[in-house]
Amino acid sequence: MDYDLDEIVNLEQRFYDAGHKDGFAHGRIHGLIEGRALGREKGFELWEEIGYYEGTANFWKTVKQSSSNDRESRALVHANQLLHLISRFPRHNPTPSEEPLSDGESSQDSALDISKSLAQIRSRYRAMCASLGVKPRLLSTDKVEPDQSSSSIDAPDLAVKTTADPVWRVDQPAKKPPNIGSMSF
Repeated sequence: MDYDLDEIVNLEQRFYDAGHKDGFAHGRIHGLIEGRALGREKGFELWEEIGYYEGTANFWKTVKQSSSNDRESRALVHANQLLHLISRFPRHNPTPSEEPLSDGESSQDSALDISKSLAQIRSRYRAMCASLGVKPRLLSTDKVEPDQSSSSIDAPDLAVKTTADPVWRVDQPAKKPPNIGSMSF
């Protein structure tokens, strides 16, 4: 009997290569599915935050437009600038072929910097809140941890943390006040 010694020696490597090829193809499919789901979730969170800033700026712009106070006119300028930054924020994720290139500009120069734009929007929002004397809220209410005190600000983006429910539910009955007669002071 003739045995091919090279085939016997490389048997383990052949099975390894076949398994790697199948696993890579399988992982690519699941990676695309998970990546799209994660992108959808993070995109929704991002636009929830941007929408909150836009709604706040529109509200304060409407309220303060008729005012002649210098402090309030400064808040109006911040609100207008915030709305301008939000209007320039990209509404879709362009592919590299969709990005326009001007003369002498590389594709890396024209790449959208989402984190830089978001940081500018957040800082303009904080400036608007400071000029109004309002505490900025940079976390959505479902992300606020209930076990921290309201005075602790330890997030890098100055998120205000609260211990109570920030909004009363309309679809549930109001909580009854405690019975004062049973308390002793």
